[in-house]
Amino acid sequence: MSFNQNAMQMAFAEGNRNFGNRVLAQINAINPESYVLMTREANERRNPDDGRGNDH
Repeated sequence: MSFNQNAMQMAFAEGNRNFGNRVLAQINAINPESYVLMTREANERRNPDDGRGNDH
């Protein structure tokens, strides 16, 4: 839940969360492995030098 004391802001955040959950459910229904791949790729973009594969 996206708690916020402002009811309109909380409703907006929950609507976005609901949309994201629906998209994720569709991805998992079509190809569950794709979510794992997308997560891995996003992590690599955020942390390009995470130490894997590099001999320091």
